[in-house]
Amino acid sequence: MNAAILEQKEAYREVNAITGSAGSVIFGTQSFSELPVAELVQDFGLNISVCNRSVEEATLDDAFDLLDECVYDLHPHKVFLNFGETDMTRSDFDQERFIAEYEQLILKTHEGGKRSVYIIPVLSTKPEAEKLNLALRALAERTGSCYVDVADIYQFEKPRVRLFSELTHYMREGRMSFSEAMQAYGF
Repeated sequence: MNAAILEQKEAYREVNAITGSAGSVIFGTQSFSELPVAELVQDFGLNISVCNRSVEEATLDDAFDLLDECVYDLHPHKVFLNFGETDMTRSDFDQERFIAEYEQLILKTHEGGKRSVYIIPVLSTKPEAEKLNLALRALAERTGSCYVDVADIYQFEKPRVRLFSELTHYMREGRMSFSEAMQAYGF
């Protein structure tokens, strides 16, 4: 684990001491680390607790060492995982090994509490991403996780806002109210 990741881990540990718990946790790498979650929660008028515990350069291997600070300490009911962008760029990337380790991460995410796990595809335009995302979809089915198909998010204007908008459907507790629906769909 590099120094930047260790520094982020320590920062999350410090913040978690006052955060308490979260309804949803966003835990991933590059694309997730760029999401201004606090502003988006406010802009979308959500009355739920969402914590972004993403680390830009983290690999799937790093995720195991970050579980305490990024998931367990927050006791979330829902965890949104987005790993693979950094891993895919490594010269020694092995998709079969990656999927086997991702399955272990999902199992470890469930430890210590009943949590729903949502797998977000690798958000990349690289050709390798499409094959990896098919494997992630199959992994979600095999593990009883939910695959949130937003792989094409960068084809849209304002992709980060669109990504968060798609995720809010899964973050909500219960049904969307009429006023929330009106706001979500721009009326």
